[in-house]
Amino acid sequence: MVTVAHLVKGMIKDKPFLQEALGKKLIAYGNLAEQFHDHIENELGKKVKHSAIVMALRRYADELNDTINDVKPLDFNCEINLKTNLCAINIIKS
Repeated sequence: MVTVAHLVKGMIKDKPFLQEALGKKLIAYGNLAEQFHDHIENELGKKVKHSAIVMALRRYADELNDTINDVKPLDFNCEINLKTNLCAINIIKS
């Protein structure tokens, strides 16, 4: 059965920039819920409360926060040059 939470996750998984912003708590849940509201109501075929979408966003953001904190940034020096559709990547191994 499709739920509000399933639809919210699906909509966010399609947009990696939203995943990162939600994981870092940069987006207001209420404003994003307003953007998703009409689409979710159309998919479910019934009225959906704004608070239900906000709660689904908060829960999913908590999941994303845990995964984002697990990712460690790469620590290396590199240089990328792009010229007329050619790409050269130089990495110094130390």
